[in-house]
Amino acid sequence: MANMSFLPEDYLEKRSQRRTNILNLGLFVVVMGAVIGAFLVTDRQRGEVRTLKERVDQQFEEAARRLKQLDELQQRKQQMLHKARITATLLERIPRSLILAELVNDMPMPLSLLDLHMETKILKSPSRSASTALQAAKERKAAKQNEKTPSETPPEPDLPPTEVSLMLTGVAPTDVLVAQYMTALSQSPMFKDINLVYSEEANLSGTLMRKFNIELKLNQAINLQDMDRNLVRRDLQQNPMVNTFLPPNQDSTQASTTPTVPASDRGTGATRAKDRKGSRK
Repeated sequence: MANMSFLPEDYLEKRSQRRTNILNLGLFVVVMGAVIGAFLVTDRQRGEVRTLKERVDQQFEEAARRLKQLDELQQRKQQMLHKARITATLLERIPRSLILAELVNDMPMPLSLLDLHMETKILKSPSRSASTALQAAKERKAAKQNEKTPSETPPEPDLPPTEVSLMLTGVAPTDVLVAQYMTALSQSPMFKDINLVYSEEANLSGTLMRKFNIELKLNQAINLQDMDRNLVRRDLQQNPMVNTFLPPNQDSTQASTTPTVPASDRGTGATRAKDRKGSRK
């Protein structure tokens, strides 16, 4: 009797159905809220990942651009080094003015040079042949690979080495001065392989002198910055560019007997010629 209800059965069934619908609707709202929340969170995370990806892509593009610039700079550097090697090989490593200055500074005072001949020879490098058939096959294979995959860097300049030889001809009062000159040249780092070709007697302007010929080679491996310059002060009594030769004994005699004329008292060539004619009369 306690479970008995006086309500109609259809009313009870509708109320139970309404409660079920409300419970299902609540569960649907909860599930949809959770789905929407998860979607919003996922979309936010996806946006952050997308932003991070774009940032990383920009960094990669910047790094690729810098690497490309670095490759271009390396290629330009190789080209400049290639041109510098060719230029350094073609140009003279030691200026001729320094060579002449070193030859003159090492020269004893009574010694004079009559002729200087410089010659540059190209040294032939020995041809390298393969020792075995296997080595020859490897070289042919490497040559074919180089033809298939050409390198961007230019090939090294195949310029043969050179040798500069000097031939000195001069005169000296004695052979002792010639030996002193050769000793001074041998002590200079600029020259090597110094040899005396001949030393013979010669009559120059009525004075017996020793005419000599010296062969030497130029040391092209020298570093001019590390070389100590030999500075010599020469009080010359005669113009070294004149064509006449004046022996040392006559030079000293003439220097002691000839008076020094000031520049203001020196006349022109015609005036000096008239003075000489007047003195003759």
